[in-house]
Amino acid sequence: MYSNRCDAEPLAASAGPGFHDDGCTQRRGAPPRRFGATSILLAAGTFAAALCMLLSRSASGQELPRFDPALYAALADVASPATIAPGTKITVQNWQQYKSFMPLGLQELYSRKFHWQVSAQPDFTVEVGPTYAIPMPKKYEEDTEKSAGQAQLVPAATGGYNIVNYHAGLPFPKPDGALAGYKLMFDNYYQYQPAVLHDVYTENLADQYNNQTSLLSIEIQTNLGHVSDIGYPVVRPESEGVYLSIFNQVQLPEQSKYTTELLVVRDDPNLPQEIYVFLPSLRRSLRLSSAARCSPLLGSDFVADDDRGFSGLTNQFSATFLGHKRILNLMHMDRAKRHDLTSWANAPGMIGWPKPALGKWELRDTYIYNLQPLASNKGYCYGSKVMYLDAQTQTLLFVDIYDRDQRFWKCFTSFYSPIPINDGLGSVAALQGDTTSTMFDFQNKHASFAWTSAEVAINHAVAAQYQNASLYALPGGLDQVMK
Repeated sequence: MYSNRCDAEPLAASAGPGFHDDGCTQRRGAPPRRFGATSILLAAGTFAAALCMLLSRSASGQELPRFDPALYAALADVASPATIAPGTKITVQNWQQYKSFMPLGLQELYSRKFHWQVSAQPDFTVEVGPTYAIPMPKKYEEDTEKSAGQAQLVPAATGGYNIVNYHAGLPFPKPDGALAGYKLMFDNYYQYQPAVLHDVYTENLADQYNNQTSLLSIEIQTNLGHVSDIGYPVVRPESEGVYLSIFNQVQLPEQSKYTTELLVVRDDPNLPQEIYVFLPSLRRSLRLSSAARCSPLLGSDFVADDDRGFSGLTNQFSATFLGHKRILNLMHMDRAKRHDLTSWANAPGMIGWPKPALGKWELRDTYIYNLQPLASNKGYCYGSKVMYLDAQTQTLLFVDIYDRDQRFWKCFTSFYSPIPINDGLGSVAALQGDTTSTMFDFQNKHASFAWTSAEVAINHAVAAQYQNASLYALPGGLDQVMK
């Protein structure tokens, strides 16, 4: 666990009324969240990142792989005849027959070389079923067709690329050519995002001794800038230049209740994402340093920039295409059972593994690309993030994460269950705000497992109070917490 101290310099002058940016501010006693957490510890984060740079082996002494494009080239190509027949059961005894359909992180879990590993118990058997299509939501599909060919990539001063002439829908329906990796990055970034999403989620944090803590929070995601939903404008009038915001508020434990984090992503790619926190003990909000996006969350294995794969600063990364593959994932979970913790394997050496009762896995048409920080992104927490992007939904299936020394560090798993989006047209979507996710830290033997513990509501099904963007999407709304 990380220390609760933050021996920083005094708070710097505020950029605006009620906000201070000290680069080392944390919310005392606040628990973490899935991605953009409710507590951030910069001093410990800097130390942890530096330590991981020095590690060439896992805590178990086993050699960790380095980033190597050949590892991804070896995966089953979507154009090859290689497949897995429905009804196949994958276990620790036969998994190597199917490793070409698994991301590197999953292969390492099956290898049983490290602390986190798949067990031989029946609860860990993966049954493969047929692949089911998940079409784009109707309005998003219409916007994609209407805007076809308009979005363009232009070089940025950072050495990366910006996107211009993008309005709504999928920017690059055919991500090909020399800039395919960048096109995939923006397809992921501008995947279908509901105008508003509300969920209640629980997170279990585990260490190597299987000591666990449990936390409960609410989340409101608000799309303000590129909306493809019936009944909402493409750009909401109250947006103030914001594309996306993610509001999280702690409900349990009681001593941390009302601790709130707000992540604000500006539509201008040259502006960093903003991170604000409301501290109940102070009854005021603070604006954190933009470096907080790389801070380990207090006791968690996520950092703020793990939200939706990465939260912003698109022109601060290089994006390299690694292949068009066929990858296993649990894409159609049982929606009722997924909210029940007993549906997930939870034992020493494993947390957050779906039991067979949750559903059958399927082979997904998957694009793989690698994000690496550019020189302008000096000090970024990761050396590489290999993203497995579902070709139909643009959601992330898995992420392989490497430290700055390009040693394998973390595996981020995400499992889905398509949800109706209440558009009156029968559309469904697999949403990154409606996932069940685990972050496995191989180097430090930690893991964080987050699942929605109640049904998710989106768009017109969201309660009226959470539809108010001025309260739940913009920094000024934090002044209303506890009022």
